[in-house]
Amino acid sequence: MQVRISRDLRDEFMRQVKDEDDSASRLVRQWIRQYVKASSQEDLFNT
Repeated sequence: MQVRISRDLRDEFMRQVKDEDDSASRLVRQWIRQYVKASSQEDLFNT
């Protein structure tokens, strides 16, 4: 997966991730899981 963001935004994100002793990859995986779960729940209401 490639994501286009400004260098400044990337650098600030990486700084905050490091400050929080977290992993950028872990956060992205978590966000993707949440998105998929929310989208799946929306599908239940649209059928």
